[in-house]
Amino acid sequence: MAFKSAIGLLGLFLSSNLIPGVVWGHGENKPGPHGGHIRMPGAFHTELVMKSKKELNVFLLDMEWANPTTEGSSVKVILKSGTKESLLTCETAKDHFRCKTSKGVSMALPGKVEITANRKGASGGLAVYELPLKASH
Repeated sequence: MAFKSAIGLLGLFLSSNLIPGVVWGHGENKPGPHGGHIRMPGAFHTELVMKSKKELNVFLLDMEWANPTTEGSSVKVILKSGTKESLLTCETAKDHFRCKTSKGVSMALPGKVEITANRKGASGGLAVYELPLKASH
C-alpha cells in the first residue's frame, strides 16, 4: 500500500511540475519581440499585439521569434465573444498584418481571438488567444 501511495505522489509531483513546461514549452509565457503574446500554431510563431479595443497586429515569426513577414503569407482572424463571432478585416503592413473589428464590435469583453495563418507557404493550425489578454506580459 505504501508503494502505491509513493507512486501516486510521484505522479502528482511530475504532472504538476512538468505540465506547465509542456504548456509553455515554446516560450508562450514570455512577451514576443514586439511586446505581444506568442503562440506556436505550426512551424512558426504568431505574435498578437493589441493596439486598441478595435485593432490588433499579428506578426508571423520564424522558429527563433525573428524575421516577421507578410510575403507569401496570410491570416484569418476571428473574434468570438459569447455566441457572437466576427471576422476581422486584415491588411498587410510593413512586416505584420493590421486587423480591425467591424463597427460596433469590441475586443474589450471576455472572449477569444482565433488566428489561422500561413507563413511563407507553411500552414499553421489554430492559434487561440483568450480575452482579455493577461497583463503579465
